[in-house]
Amino acid sequence: MAIELFKTFPHVLIMDCTYKTNRYKYPLLEIVSVTSTKLTFSIAFAFMDHEYEDNYTWAMEKLKSRMTHKYPGVIVTDRELELMNAIQKVFSTTSTLLCRWHISKNVLAKCKKLFDRKETWEKFMLSWNLVIFASTKDEYERHLYELTLEYHAYKGALNYVRKTWLNDYKKKFVAAWTNRIMHFGNVTTNRAESAHAKLKRHLESSQGDLESSWTIINSLIELQHVEIKGSFEKSLTLVQHNFKPTIFRELRGVISKSALNMVPMQSQLTHKIGIDKVLYGCVIRSTYGLSCACEIAEFMVHGRPIPLSIVHLHWTRLQVVQSAYDGVSSQVTIKLEMESIYKMFYSKPEPVKLVLKQKLR
Repeated sequence: MAIELFKTFPHVLIMDCTYKTNRYKYPLLEIVSVTSTKLTFSIAFAFMDHEYEDNYTWAMEKLKSRMTHKYPGVIVTDRELELMNAIQKVFSTTSTLLCRWHISKNVLAKCKKLFDRKETWEKFMLSWNLVIFASTKDEYERHLYELTLEYHAYKGALNYVRKTWLNDYKKKFVAAWTNRIMHFGNVTTNRAESAHAKLKRHLESSQGDLESSWTIINSLIELQHVEIKGSFEKSLTLVQHNFKPTIFRELRGVISKSALNMVPMQSQLTHKIGIDKVLYGCVIRSTYGLSCACEIAEFMVHGRPIPLSIVHLHWTRLQVVQSAYDGVSSQVTIKLEMESIYKMFYSKPEPVKLVLKQKLR
């Protein structure tokens, strides 16, 4: 079922290594993803004798060989250069993000000791976070300039954040760039870290062989699937009472409860910003594939419900299908209906064709 889940939710992959899971001291690469109900599931595990680029490339090639659908849209990792190189080699068209949490952790480890006062250090971190979460390039440049100007006396810290992170990797973790990527809110490797913690609790000892480790891994995967199926059923059957029927009626019972809970929060912003896309930025549209406040405002003005067609397919998947992309054969088809639509379309004059095409967008 892990492969079927992967085929159903192939867009985001999160990768991270963990240690002390077996007597051979092999690092264990775990690859996880996330469902429409925001639950983590394991896709693949790989024991490797070394964390070399060739080892990671082998693991990525094995993963790729199991894909019968398009490649993942996003892969989130730590700044493990060998892994990053392997991903670039095998999945060259996939967007890669770096874990913000680990970046902050590294900045803390490397820079805190360079500050003589706790208050100064805390203000520096506040300014650094303003750089990370800048929503536009102009805002990023402004906050970076202010950081450089205010802490010019702390050259060691400034050199570290610029040379180690910003110069080469800002597009992989600064919001001004990541806000343009459909990552469904996954900008850290925390899901993989949590999966590691659960695995180690069940292993109890790091002295098992590979076979015994796999037995426990398999049991954990089975538990994941039970929980995931339960979350799908809740989204399909739970009645939502707090939604205005006119706006949300097409979404209830057909998108996940997790997604449905995010949409009303956007609708609450419509009273503040209306349909001003410049003011809001439509981040939830570009990163989650859900209706943003300005879109909802337009539907409210015209008294129309939010159409399911503008919700990303990720949120509509509430069952494990055999394949999300690869054209599984079925006795039920719409071939005749599509042929009828084609005949009707091409029988119309050109102006009518243009109107029909516009309505289908």
